[in-house]
Formats: sequence, structure tokens, C-alpha cells
Amino acid sequence: MELGEILRNLRTKRKIPMGELAERIGATSSHISQIERNMSSPSITLLKKIAAELEVSITYFFDEESTESSVIKKEDRNKFKLANSSLTYELLTPAKVKAFQLLLTRIKVGGKLGDVPIGHEGEECCYVMQGEIEMIVHDKVHQLSQGDSIYYGANAPHNVINMGDVEAIIISAISPASF
Repeated sequence: MELGEILRNLRTKRKIPMGELAERIGATSSHISQIERNMSSPSITLLKKIAAELEVSITYFFDEESTESSVIKKEDRNKFKLANSSLTYELLTPAKVKAFQLLLTRIKVGGKLGDVPIGHEGEECCYVMQGEIEMIVHDKVHQLSQGDSIYYGANAPHNVINMGDVEAIIISAISPASF
């Protein structure tokens, strides 16, 4: 089942009119309609607002059927992009996994997480697969290159900036899952 169908089924089950949901999350009814018809993909920010209003986790929209093991092919990864960010996230773990999350993050040359550092629940460890980045944690700047890693409490305000001349690629382990 695709995200739009899952959203429509849940919204209908909760008896929330499309216009009311749109108003609560600061979107338009037409945008919600496009999402529900799989004609548009919501940003992570919007999806988090939708999930909060419908009282589910963001991963609810991507839960897969339970199996003993799960393989996620490169072309089948769930991809996200934060609004006002030059980062693209690819979920490497099944969405049903709640204890931790493994993300592949791509950062355009000169790109950054955002203008303001963010924090979230849990712990995070990042490994730089490609490029050169500045990881700012609690106003402390860390210069990291290919092969380097960093661990921090994710509730600490943090930001990342691609300082190199190629796309930066980072693998992050986050516990508990936050997307």
C-alpha cells in the first residue's frame, strides 16, 4: 500500500475531514488530496505534522509486513528531504524498526542541515563515507573527512555542513528511530 492510500485510510478511519486536517497542519486541502492520490510527496516536516495530528509515528506510513528478515534494495529505499535543507535521507532500515534507524544522508556541495541547529531524542553516530564535513555539536565545530565518525547525544543542538567539493555521504545510526 502506498503512502497516500495509508494516509487516506487513516484519516477516514479517524473521521477527520480533509479540509480540517489541512487546516490543523497549515496545508491546503488540494495538497492533502494530491498526497492521498500519490501525485505529490510530503516533506518530512509536513509528514511529521500529519502523523502528530493523526496520533501515529511517522513510520506508520511506511510500515512493512513482518518477516524474519528484510532486504531493502537501493531503488526501493524510502527517501526524505527536510524543508529548507540541502540534505536527502535514504532509510536503510525497515520502517517498522523502532529501536534504531540507519540512514544514508547525501549533502550537496555547500549544503547544510539548516540555518538553525536541531536536536531530537536519543543518540546518534555518523560515519563519513565520502567528502568533508563540519559537524557542529553544542557550538563545537568538528572537521570530519572520509572514514571519520562522530558520536553525540542527539538532543544536543547539531548541524552539518558539506565543506568539500563533492557531494558528502554520511551513514548515521540513530537510536531510537526518529523518522
